[in-house]
Amino acid sequence: MQTASPPALDFVVRTCLAKDPDDRWQSTRDVIRQLEWIAQGSGSSVTTPAAAGRIATVQGRERVAWTVAALLATVSVIAVATTFYPRRTPDQPNVRFEVATPNASQFEIAISPDGRLVAFLDKAPDSESDVLWLRPLAATVARPLAGTEGATAPFWSPDSRSLGFGADGRVKRIDVAGGRPRTVCEVPARRVFSGTWNQENTIVFSDGRVLLQVSAEGGQPTAITTLDQNRGESSHWYPTFLPDGRHFLYAVQGTDPVNAGTYAGSLDSPDRTRVLDAVSNLSYSERGYLLYQRGGALMAHPFDPRRLQVSGTLARIAESVVSEPWSGRAAFAVAANSALVYRAGVAGQPNQLQWFDRSGTPSDRVGEPARSWGLALSPDEKRIAVARPDDIRGRSELWTIELSTGAATRVSSNPANDDDPAWAPDGLSLAFWSDRSGKYGVYRRTLGSVVDVLIRESSTPMYLGTWSRDGKFLLYHNGQAIFALPMMERVDALRLIESSYPKDEPHFSPDGQWVAYNSTESGALEVYVASFPAFDKRRQVSLGGGGVPWWRADGRELFYMSGSGKLMSVPITPGPMPEFGAPAALFQTPLHSPTLISPQYVVTGRGDRFLVSVPAITTMAPVTVVLDWTTLLRQ
Repeated sequence: MQTASPPALDFVVRTCLAKDPDDRWQSTRDVIRQLEWIAQGSGSSVTTPAAAGRIATVQGRERVAWTVAALLATVSVIAVATTFYPRRTPDQPNVRFEVATPNASQFEIAISPDGRLVAFLDKAPDSESDVLWLRPLAATVARPLAGTEGATAPFWSPDSRSLGFGADGRVKRIDVAGGRPRTVCEVPARRVFSGTWNQENTIVFSDGRVLLQVSAEGGQPTAITTLDQNRGESSHWYPTFLPDGRHFLYAVQGTDPVNAGTYAGSLDSPDRTRVLDAVSNLSYSERGYLLYQRGGALMAHPFDPRRLQVSGTLARIAESVVSEPWSGRAAFAVAANSALVYRAGVAGQPNQLQWFDRSGTPSDRVGEPARSWGLALSPDEKRIAVARPDDIRGRSELWTIELSTGAATRVSSNPANDDDPAWAPDGLSLAFWSDRSGKYGVYRRTLGSVVDVLIRESSTPMYLGTWSRDGKFLLYHNGQAIFALPMMERVDALRLIESSYPKDEPHFSPDGQWVAYNSTESGALEVYVASFPAFDKRRQVSLGGGGVPWWRADGRELFYMSGSGKLMSVPITPGPMPEFGAPAALFQTPLHSPTLISPQYVVTGRGDRFLVSVPAITTMAPVTVVLDWTTLLRQ
């Protein structure tokens, strides 16, 4: 008597275990059909129809059934073992699930190259500090990585064993299997905006201005890109290595949209090649695609990493992904095995203006929810000026909002960016910066007019602070230096301070004798004050991180926001040498991860009420995991 031949079953097993996914069975249904065929006797080594009938005994079929059952168990194990290298047919649905991260940073998310671990930023279990967390896709819980307080911009080593990140003005790395972080290098600008790591153990990162490279084993970072100010470039962001480990892609942001976009650079040459007109963080998939965001949607574009060219049909693989219109950053990442993680949401989350008293008790809401930033309270405290994105052009424009009614009026609608509104002391006009000429310029508009008057122009950024109460000076900065722009006469701006440490949000004291501002010179963003115009007698007044300082109208109190969103108060004893007391927390705002480089709150002159731009959506969207994003191309 003959049964189903062992070679037939061996063939099924060998095909299941084939090293090349293209040589395996393409679905479980194929395997089941093959086993059914064997069980029915079609897989036996019979030679005639008559012989086939004689050998189909009960005993033989039982033996085949047991063999098939054992093989089915083997196939199940194989299916689990190959989960991270799936090969699906067009009629199969994609496999996806969600990971809840209720208090996490919206954007800081990274998946390991092997597709097994997701890293994200969330609050530490026992403090308000952000730390890195790891969530294995095969587990249901995440764990924090000790020693990663204040981390930003996580990125993976190519072997998936280590995470790089920025913290305390340094590039750091940590082994995910255990241990404490170690410093790779000091960053001259004291911040890490994004990073990437190649097989040769080289890290390329952005400090928010240019790209630098350093050995992952440590060393001195060196710049590998320079800003072309003749083309209006202001920053190089989001580097990502291509498979050869020598070329990389990065985003160029600037005042001229014609020159902004995605470029390919090389460790071996200063030459670069324009790839896309989109400004976004990118992920290259070994399936031959670039993934990036455009208009808040997640796109996939066929890409040849050798020729550095896109081609073919652009596909939308997710209708919406959380993104920042002004920077192009979006919450997504792709692993080498085609696993995709992203956070669904609109292109910029709406916020709601709401009043709070000194105890943190909320009261009236102002206007409708909208995306806005750069809050500036008018001198009579009847209106607020804000910057908002234009949903069609994707550029920022200025609005004023009546605080008594919530009525909003568009101030500017130029095709370029208009941002950083600053009230004139009489409350009749606004100053702001714009990139409408291909350069940065400071403009002034009288409310009710349609004419913008150019005050000063520069090839470098001119981000505005506040106007002095006497109207003589307007503060601005370019990222590293703070200037005072004379408003009464046409003379050069006063350079108050300059260093490689980022500086932001310079605000005049009521008497014009002091300037409060943000700086990272201590390794973290803190609030400093300095005398004006000498800018000596500098001192740090915040503790534990903070930014966006506002003065009380009588000069007896300075407010700022902590890194965890607490409203802080610093008492001041006036005099020729004012004394700044210890900061104290007034209340926790709904902003648990405030921006700190653009005002999300303002304070009344008496210091008794605070208008805060709070999230209109209070729940954080979970992270969506798709085990093979290429299935989304067929949807």
